[in-house]
Amino acid sequence: MLGDSDYGPDMHPLPRRASERPGSAQELMAFASYQASEIDRAEQICCYLLSRDPRQLDVIELWGVIAFHQNQIDEAIKRFRRALNASEDPPGLYLLNLGLALNAAQRWDEAIEMLRRVCDIEPDNLDFNTKLAAVMLNADRLDEAEATIQKSLQIQPMDMQAMETAKKIQAKKLARTQPSLSAAACEPQPDQAAATAITDYTLTISARRKKSSVSQLLQEQFASLPLKNVDSFFGFHQRCRLYGGRPFQNPDLDDADLKWMYANGIGFRIPLTNKLVTREDYEQERPFLEMHHREGNSVIVVRETLAQWIRQDFPLYKIEASVIRETDTAEKLLKALEVFDTIVPLPESFNTNYALLDSFPKDVKARIRLFLNAGCMYHCPSRICYTSVSKLNKEMPGAQFECSQHRFSYFFTQGMTDFPIQRYLDMGYRKFKVLRARGTSGDTAN
Repeated sequence: MLGDSDYGPDMHPLPRRASERPGSAQELMAFASYQASEIDRAEQICCYLLSRDPRQLDVIELWGVIAFHQNQIDEAIKRFRRALNASEDPPGLYLLNLGLALNAAQRWDEAIEMLRRVCDIEPDNLDFNTKLAAVMLNADRLDEAEATIQKSLQIQPMDMQAMETAKKIQAKKLARTQPSLSAAACEPQPDQAAATAITDYTLTISARRKKSSVSQLLQEQFASLPLKNVDSFFGFHQRCRLYGGRPFQNPDLDDADLKWMYANGIGFRIPLTNKLVTREDYEQERPFLEMHHREGNSVIVVRETLAQWIRQDFPLYKIEASVIRETDTAEKLLKALEVFDTIVPLPESFNTNYALLDSFPKDVKARIRLFLNAGCMYHCPSRICYTSVSKLNKEMPGAQFECSQHRFSYFFTQGMTDFPIQRYLDMGYRKFKVLRARGTSGDTAN
């Protein structure tokens, strides 16, 4: 079962996006291959580019990230140093990546030095401060770690990664002052044991870009999760103009997956989250909707008109309001529940607003689905990708993918953010959504 005790910062290096200057086609291909988890291809392109021009610093940096991903930590350190030493005015990410690689090598004093330099450049960067505190914790420099994490909490008091890092620092300090504390004292007390015994919750799990069957995915990543707690998988089946969220490239769920899911009482949640859907699109995709129309399946929708059409013509589907609707207030949530069966609100507005979550009546809590983890969407300043993806999935002329990391001076460095399932269970929430990291550090998740 997903727990709520390991929500510290992601300590994996990331490549520098070529967003402040145009990169060559080959360089952009290397970055795209890395982001698509095609690591061998990305490395081949990097080696080719560096054989032609060894001064391409962002390529060297990506080459170092690839080495780290392959668990070649010493080689990653060597490559990161090469890029850093060759740069007259190194970006903070060069210092950060070297610091994180040194941390992985347990060279903590050197790692702290690098991360201090990063924080000197951007003193109000929440992620940099939290990572520095985590390395100080690893180095057993607890007083420094405590002072640093307090700065993170001043920047963002409710940040889950900072809060969990602070919790770990305090636990280590307590263990140092009370070394005789018996193991029995760490066992859950009766009331705690009762809380953790809650089992009547359900998860919908991402199947996006999975590498194996859904049954293997459950065994590999959710082995301790009872099958009865898996409500559904979400992802793409065959091409559909109504899809949104991600560009359709290949099916995430094939016919064999669906057959196994249905045989085990697991539904298919279909992401019909296109923001630009028209009645013509809907009529064109009626055969697709008919194909999957059965008890236990659901659709995830942005447009209210699409929800109304589906409810009228395909009544067996449960209809969920997508997070892409950007439901960020209680008023919007309650209004949406007049149309939708369930709703996924914006995590930055709801997931850590515990007072608000606790204030809803039981019948409303039963219709809210909360994220248990989130990737780039949780931190993105604009979320321009969703409209561009809607155009791509409708195959509109001239459509191309857009991302805040390409258009703005924004770099996604936070990795996955996890949220506390036990706290939600205690408040009476029972529906959750789980994303999977895509296998490369700092990825945006699926």
